[in-house]
Amino acid sequence: MRLLRCARKDGCSRNFFFSDLDETLIHTSTTEIRARAAFKVFHYFVCQQLGLASFLTACAQCFRLASWSSDSNDYARAVIRQILPP
Repeated sequence: MRLLRCARKDGCSRNFFFSDLDETLIHTSTTEIRARAAFKVFHYFVCQQLGLASFLTACAQCFRLASWSSDSNDYARAVIRQILPP
């Protein structure tokens, strides 16, 4: 995995951590197939990978987090708002 350096001029020295949303950090379905769906985004039931909150919290301490999805920007933003640590 290649890490990209932060290009900000304010002295930020943290690298970026990029990850795919779908089938990596989360799993979505149009039907609630598991009782463990954490939340719903649009018409998708969203299940988070086990330990996702702890994983992202640990990553955020060392990296700037970035993610992508093959779905729409609105979908990606809605999911990211739900899973990113405060």
